[in-house]
Amino acid sequence: MYGDVETMMTLEDLAKACSWKIAGGTEYLWESYGKNCRFIDFKDNTWQVSAVFNTDDHTLREVTGYGIPHSEKQPWRWIDPEFGKAYIAECKSLNKSSSEAWDGCRFVTVLNIVDVYVIIDNMKDNPNE
Repeated sequence: MYGDVETMMTLEDLAKACSWKIAGGTEYLWESYGKNCRFIDFKDNTWQVSAVFNTDDHTLREVTGYGIPHSEKQPWRWIDPEFGKAYIAECKSLNKSSSEAWDGCRFVTVLNIVDVYVIIDNMKDNPNE
């Protein structure tokens, strides 16, 4: 497995899981995950994984993913439980849905951090499922 996934998940752990296929990144402008956060994308021909991470300690605040084309695949999302309530509150204050991925399509919530790796491995190994 990658790092100490039972207790934390870092940017390096996620990059390894995604075979270091970095596709881009940008500032994360919302405040619910704390200061000093950035957004990063990992992408292959059949999947995409995105994450919000803290630039100070590289811990992940949120990880989302889906297969490509995304219209045929169910998007999923894991949010660090420490920041979940703040994220939902910020969504409400901005009049945004906290569960919508795009155009009425809802995220499947991933509760266990270990499951993020299982899902990523499955997306890479079985891109048509």
